[in-house]
Amino acid sequence: HISVVRFAELFLRKEDVIILDRMRRKRHTTIYDTAGTISEIEAENIVMRAEKLVQEIVKMIRDVG
Repeated sequence: HISVVRFAELFLRKEDVIILDRMRRKRHTTIYDTAGTISEIEAENIVMRAEKLVQEIVKMIRDVG
């Protein structure tokens, strides 16, 4: 959701926010518009980027806590 992206802008690097927003837009298109807009390779890349982003967020939380 866009609210998550806006919140992420407060804490994440600009490059990560851009990637997160691209994933959000792609998901929105896939869910609400047309099926088949994401290839298998693109889906694998998105999952890999999302896992990396989660690792960075976990590290940020550990560093603060």
